[in-house]
Amino acid sequence: MAVMNNAYNNYSEARILPKKIVDYLFNNVPGLWKLLYYDVDPDSKKDLTNTQKAKMICKSSAGDTSKFNILFQHYNNEALTDATTQIRIEIMKIDSLNRTDAEVRVLFQVIVNNKLMVVNTNVSNVDNRAMAITQTLVEALNGTRLDGTKTPLNIDYSNDRLTGVTSVYFNTEFSGYEIIMSCIV
Repeated sequence: MAVMNNAYNNYSEARILPKKIVDYLFNNVPGLWKLLYYDVDPDSKKDLTNTQKAKMICKSSAGDTSKFNILFQHYNNEALTDATTQIRIEIMKIDSLNRTDAEVRVLFQVIVNNKLMVVNTNVSNVDNRAMAITQTLVEALNGTRLDGTKTPLNIDYSNDRLTGVTSVYFNTEFSGYEIIMSCIV
């Protein structure tokens, strides 16, 4: 029996979407990296080099992942012990719309140690680091169409009621936000 693979969605774009998102952020959003890297006055500091940013991205789950700021996996309660800030990105759900299109929901977890939460930024001298990172992600990605997707990443309740931003207490030391965006692949 012959299979018509090109006539059906194989979700390959969903699989690589988190990496495409990080690549986009790597090349286009220098302020995000400063919020992750600098503990004090990030907006007044110089932009990070590509080498510095690359070292912030976790390439393997083996070992101590708390040393990294960008991870491609879900948070668990034992994941962090040090005062740090992380963004975790993963595919949350894929819904088939028809044989060629699927709606992909991407989960962003913005996790900040409460000792690092208040930060001086260009917006406020008592800014909330988790909200600053969340707003930066939404501003950079909401409405951005990445290569290989059929629609832009978006937060649009009229199209997908699960998209949005929610405050989260990850444990007694870490809090932040979860962002859900969707797109069609």
